[in-house]
Amino acid sequence: MKDKHIINLIENTPFASLAEDDLIVIRLHVEECSDCDHAFKAAEVSSVLLKERASAEFEPSPFFQTR
Repeated sequence: MKDKHIINLIENTPFASLAEDDLIVIRLHVEECSDCDHAFKAAEVSSVLLKERASAEFEPSPFFQTR
């Protein structure tokens, strides 16, 4: 499985949209390939950060309120 890297799969598919079958293939591959392991972990962290940032609510400063 070292000959077939999963980096393209990670780059071309949104992390949240990965199918369970894809995740199984990825997890099996990253056990043997450190480059793909780093890419998978980076994609995982990025996904979490984007979800957290998108869910954050903020109040605009009073400067932007219309009178």
